[in-house]
Amino acid sequence: MGEEKVYAGGRREADDVTNLNQINSQRQLLRVFGGLNEGYACSEAELSEEKNFSSRGYPALETRKPRRKVRQATGMNGMYHLNGLLTVEGTTLRYAPDDGSDAVELKNALTDSEKKMVGMGTKVLIWPDKMSFDTAAGTLSALGSSWQQGGRSLTVTPCDAAGVVYTPNKFGATEPESPENGDVWLKQAEDAPWSYRDALKLYSTAGGWQNILLNYCRVTCEGLGKAFKAGDTVTLTGIPGVVKNAYSADFGGDVVVDDVAGDSVILSIAPDIESVLYYGTCVVTGQSVVWTAMDGKTIQTFDGPFPDMTAQRSTTTGCGAARVPRTSSMPASWATPPTGSPTAARRQTATP
Repeated sequence: MGEEKVYAGGRREADDVTNLNQINSQRQLLRVFGGLNEGYACSEAELSEEKNFSSRGYPALETRKPRRKVRQATGMNGMYHLNGLLTVEGTTLRYAPDDGSDAVELKNALTDSEKKMVGMGTKVLIWPDKMSFDTAAGTLSALGSSWQQGGRSLTVTPCDAAGVVYTPNKFGATEPESPENGDVWLKQAEDAPWSYRDALKLYSTAGGWQNILLNYCRVTCEGLGKAFKAGDTVTLTGIPGVVKNAYSADFGGDVVVDDVAGDSVILSIAPDIESVLYYGTCVVTGQSVVWTAMDGKTIQTFDGPFPDMTAQRSTTTGCGAARVPRTSSMPASWATPPTGSPTAARRQTATP
């Protein structure tokens, strides 16, 4: 091949270039801009230092727009930017989205005082007013929205995950004969016909009898559905013990609103497996709680007085509420409460 030479204790061919190191090349596509990172370790697609630059044209880096007068503002109490410019001028909240869509102006929405604001997701939280502005929806709502029964009638009934309340047309411990499509059967225990041990079943010609799980409660009262939205964690107070023992001890603390439908909220609960009044509806007023079984014929009345029920939206979520143990204010036999019980009960059974 060529002249051989001794090199570092070995031999090599002077004209042989096939043994030279090969240079490898690769291409990396960065799709997300990490922004400014002033920490000790700056990774790909991040800037360790920058001034007067903008990432609006990413992947290209461009100079920011020069400072300019947007509009005249008076009584400025706070300013924040989250997908747009939010200002609080006096008692008026104004929001101008970056995408050029219609601006939002809410007059007399806040108090006339200096604001502290912080962004969280698409929302701007505003203190000391304890309000939340949703930049995506353009709406303002209270962080701790509350509701009070105010002497109105309130209804509590078990339902499925979709908020559907079922009315059985078949009852008993034995399977009904000649069922039809759409029949609902409450399979009852002979010693406790309305207890949680019972099973609700729906018949279809294709699949026969299928179990229906009622692990939610539908609570209905005027104005209740307007105060909250799906996903809220709500703290309940003033719920009569009979309601807690009939459905769930969760009614004595924090519950999650699974859905909202008109004046109703669908609450996710942990059913009381010891309940003997689960398959029925409670109507709560200040004077009494009237429980009606799913057959519409078996009724129990629990005399009051009872305090107003209140519901308060929790301002912190995500940790989960601790389960409250089942109370023992009512005996296992609901017909005869113990002496001195704050709630008197009487059973009224109607025959067909």
